Amino acid sequence: TGELYTWGRDEGDGRLGLGSGGGPGEAGSLSVPSKVNALPVSVAAVACGGFFTMALTSDGQLWSWGG
Repeated sequence: TGELYTWGRDEGDGRLGLGSGGGPGEAGSLSVPSKVNALPVSVAAVACGGFFTMALTSDGQLWSWGG
């Protein structure tokens, strides 16, 4: 459906794509998948590593976040 969900550990650098901390108003780990609402259009592909996430949107934009 083009939606992106994220979970894991955030060291306050925004690597989960949910803003600062592990989730809305939180720091640390997020064990329940949460939707990344910041992307303006649907997601076509995703790549991630230990400290970053990248998303390619359906209109060809590349978004990256994390440390």
